[in-house]
Amino acid sequence: SSGINAESQSVLFSFFGDTLILAASSQRSAFKVNKLIVRVIQHIAVSDIASAVTTVLPALVSMVTNSWVLGEPLCLITAYTGYITYQAGTYLIAVLTTIKFLILKYPVRAATWTTKRAQQICSLTWASSFIVVFLQMVMKKGDEYFDYRRYGCSRGSITGPWKKAVAITASIFAFTPNVIIVV
Repeated sequence: SSGINAESQSVLFSFFGDTLILAASSQRSAFKVNKLIVRVIQHIAVSDIASAVTTVLPALVSMVTNSWVLGEPLCLITAYTGYITYQAGTYLIAVLTTIKFLILKYPVRAATWTTKRAQQICSLTWASSFIVVFLQMVMKKGDEYFDYRRYGCSRGSITGPWKKAVAITASIFAFTPNVIIVV
């Protein structure tokens, strides 16, 4: 009962708060901050809504029914989309922090940055999140299962030669943004 309340509140607050952010940020005069920051904030809000739809909402349905009733295709999708939205959200927060730092360090140059540049950065961030998870999905497709501990679908563990490939790929995509931020 308390889990259901928490999950439903999470979905409602995510939809309401993030939709409000997206609506307000689409107005030119809503935020008096750099255009890049606004665009990254929009992508973070989209990531949060996607997480609520693909992870929290199915978990809420599973809690209410005490089983997975959404079908195998949705189980496959939810087993991996949570990783994409979490990774993208984390990267986007790192991008936001980096942009804030660069604006402070190079205020004159920052004034010339365009929303097109922000869109390119955010697209690269989403693409890197998709690549890692897509590789894992290709390697482990068909090994998804419903996990009663988290009321959601999970993916099986990766074994054999693919384990090293996933570890190397994940490490590259996990450390590359941090190196870029530091450099």
